This record gives sequence, C-alpha cells and structure tokens, in this order.
Amino acid sequence: MKIMKGAMMPWTPALLALLIIFSAAGAEAFWPFPDKKQETVLIAEPSGAGLTLRRAFELALANAEVIAIEQEKLKEVESHFYTALDEVTPDLNFLLTEAWQDTPSKGEQTASGSDGFSSNVLRRAKPEAKFTFSQPLFSGFKEIAAINASGADKKRQTALLRKAKLMLFLEVSRAYYNLQEARQNLLLLNQMQSTLEKRVKRLEERVELGRSRKSEAEISRADLRLIEADAAEEKRLESVSRQLLEFYTGLDRIEDLDEDFPPLELKNDPSIYTAKAADRADVIAARESFNLAKEDVTAARSNFLPKGSVDGNYYTRRVGFQEGTDWDLLWKLEVPIFNGTGDIGALKEAESRRVQAELESKRLERYARTEIINGYDTLIAWISQEKALRAARDAAANNYRIQDEEYGLSLVSNLDVLDAFRRSQEVALRWSRASHEVKRKYWEFRAAQGETVL
Repeated sequence: MKIMKGAMMPWTPALLALLIIFSAAGAEAFWPFPDKKQETVLIAEPSGAGLTLRRAFELALANAEVIAIEQEKLKEVESHFYTALDEVTPDLNFLLTEAWQDTPSKGEQTASGSDGFSSNVLRRAKPEAKFTFSQPLFSGFKEIAAINASGADKKRQTALLRKAKLMLFLEVSRAYYNLQEARQNLLLLNQMQSTLEKRVKRLEERVELGRSRKSEAEISRADLRLIEADAAEEKRLESVSRQLLEFYTGLDRIEDLDEDFPPLELKNDPSIYTAKAADRADVIAARESFNLAKEDVTAARSNFLPKGSVDGNYYTRRVGFQEGTDWDLLWKLEVPIFNGTGDIGALKEAESRRVQAELESKRLERYARTEIINGYDTLIAWISQEKALRAARDAAANNYRIQDEEYGLSLVSNLDVLDAFRRSQEVALRWSRASHEVKRKYWEFRAAQGETVL
C-alpha cells in the first residue's frame, strides 16, 4: 500500500466540515441520552411497617407496562439521533474487485496496436483494490435540522415519560386514599353499630319495664340495619380500592397502610405557583413539538438550496497504465432549478404545522396556569370544609353524648337521642370524606405544577 506524502488526505475536509456542523448545532442537541438529574422528593418515608404511598408508587413504577412502553419510546427516539448523524458523517468502505474478460488471439492483439491503453483494455484480468470515500458537504442545512430535531424529539419524549409517571402517581394516590377512606369509614360504622346495639339492648330492657314504647326499639333496630347496609357498601368500596391498588403495585395482598401525608404548607398568593406552569411535562412536550416543527420547516426549505458533496478513492492495487495513480477526488455541486411543485407544497405544509404547534404550545401553557389556580382554589376549599366538618363532628358527638345522658334522666325522648345519633353519624362520615379529599386534591395540585414525586 502506498501512502501519499506532503498532501492532505481526502477525508480531512470532511472531518473539518463535520466539526463545524457540530459546533454550529450545539453539543447538547447531539447528546441523545437523558440527563441524570436528582428529582424532587415530595413524600417522606415513615418508619411504620405498613404500605406507604411512596412505596406503593415505587412498586407501581416497576410494574406499570405503560411506563415501560414510554421508556422504550424514549430509546426509539434516541436512536433517531444516530440516523440523523449518519447524514453528515462520511461513508468509508474498502472495495476489492477483479474483472475477467475474453481477450483476442495473439495475431489480433498485434494488429490492434501495442499502446498502453489498448494493452490495459485487452487484459484478461483486471484486479483493483481501493478505499472509497463519500462526504456530503452541504444540503441546505437539512442535516443540521435533522440533528436538532432529534434533540427536540428526545426532550419531548422525556417530558411525555415524566407526564406518564405523574398520571400513574395520581391513579395510585387515588386508589391509596380511597382504600384508606373506606377502611376509616368501616371503623366509624363499626363503632356506631356497636353503640347502637347497646342502645337497642337498653331499650328492650326499658320496654320490658314499661318505661319505653316498643316503637322506639323498632326505630333503633331500623337505624341499626341502615348502618349495616352502609357498612356493606363500604366493604365493597374497600375491596374494589384494595384490588385496584394491588393491581398497580403487584402485591398479592395489602394489609396495613402507613400514613405518609406531608404537612400542608400553602402560600397565600397563588401566583407563586403559576410560575411553575412552564416546567410542566405537557407544556415542555408541546414546546419541544414546536421546536420539532421549526426544524421540519428548515428541512423543507433545504430542497430549494444547492447541494454539494465530495467522493474520493484511495487505491491500494491497480494494474495497467493507471497503476501509478494512488487517489482521485470528485466534487459535485447540484443546483435545483425546477422540480415541480411538490417541494412548495411540502414547505407550506411544514409551515402550517409549525404555526399549529406554536398555538398549541401557547394554549397549553395558559391552560396549565389556569389548572394550577383551580387546583389551588379547590384545595383551599376542601381544607376549609375539613376544618369545619371536624368541628361539627366533635360538636355532634358531644351533642349525642349529652342527649343520651339526658335521656337517662328522662329529660328528652328517645327520638331526640336517635336524631342526635343520626346527625353524629352523618357528620362523621362527611368529615372522613373531606379529610381524604384534602389529601387527593393536595397531590392533584402538586401534579398540576408539574412536580415529580420521587
């Protein structure tokens, strides 16, 4: 093999052009792998032995097929980087050929001439070995647009993966607090059932002594059956919520839940939270879709610009009169003049998609701010309801206790006591729902701000 001395190798201009393209596009767009950043931790791990919300979500992440699909989509998008980079990298191959042909007889060879060209053409075998090199130099910025588009697509898919995790967390948190609420309601109803059973027994004794009417005992039994009916419904809700949570986590059986709700710390000005709208996963995805559409416009415009490339060969073996020629280069420049109206239509279509993507990005960011405000107002309202219902629960329980004591002194009727009992039961169940609704709305509000949970 012969090596040229004192001359620039044919692939040197291509490498310089590649470095220039990398510098112009920016290094970040070329790196296809997601950054390893520490995510915000919103749930503290308690020391209890029960299942925490954080642990439930960790198990759900490991078992959720939808998250695995989104992760594979991200890998697919990352592969687009290499496809785009292939358009600006040179093609280098080693080609070995040997051709055979029929040659004329000796007399015919003498008659046809003995010059070098003729003797080379009339060779029976023509072996050749060479390195082939091809490098696109300029294609109207189409290659740069493709590389930048792969970077935007990677960021968009990363944001979609993050949003999928947030949606999964909201589903897990709803199932978690639905199960917790159903179990708390069952506990409340069991306590009420026990209390009412004791009251029915006392009424039966009073009926035997002639101090109460039978109708009072029957009314109490009717209330007891209503509580049993409510308990049956709560058992159904407990079973449904538990099975759903077991589906998300992959656990065979969920027994105890360990409360891990963080302390509520809300600022009075909701505009502080709306500033986070720009960092929401769906807003980021829409913004990157807009960047992707802009690169599509650049690629469509490239069809109207000249294209240049260089092809080279470096020979390691040649025969005949070309044996002394070690390399050659071919530079090509293609200037489009008229290729029909297809390129014009493709450009107009790309520009229309860019405008649509820009409008969608603005709409989503505005909607995100509205959703954060609504989530804030909803959470504040449920916090106020929970506080009022907690006070009402305590007051209703105290009222029932007082009515029961006064009934023993014959100061009030049994109907008054039963009415106080029903009110106490109703308010306690309403408070239970409100207290768990606060937890559900809290995580919805945090998710509306685009915050991660692990």
